[in-house]
Amino acid sequence: NVESNKTQNDTHFYFQGIDTPMPRGPTGLDVCFDVNSFTKELGNQISWSIGCHDKSCAECVSTPKSGKKYTQQCCLPANQQSFSITCTDGGDGWTDGYLEINGKRYCEQFLSGKKREESMPNEKAPEGPG
Repeated sequence: NVESNKTQNDTHFYFQGIDTPMPRGPTGLDVCFDVNSFTKELGNQISWSIGCHDKSCAECVSTPKSGKKYTQQCCLPANQQSFSITCTDGGDGWTDGYLEINGKRYCEQFLSGKKREESMPNEKAPEGPG
């Protein structure tokens, strides 16, 4: 869940399980979606982050627990056409683990190595000139 902490000069968002405030960007944090993390074994060794490809926005990050489904809401700028997903592990990939966002699975093919990057379309991106 997202909580807003508004002061006179700025707005920050705090994500469930994360103590670091996420600053509000120039366009606002208007695209919110649930990230479902599924793990079976060694889930405490994996982590993920989702952010802007050009690193212009704060990332949404999490560390799932072993053998559980963990759901977290992420909010990112609406003006992005897509977002970058980075999945990390201690070195052997995600064993039977994956992320599910808007019904699509990510990092499911992360079977070896320490890091995998994938792209996720922004389903609410503004339409280009047409």
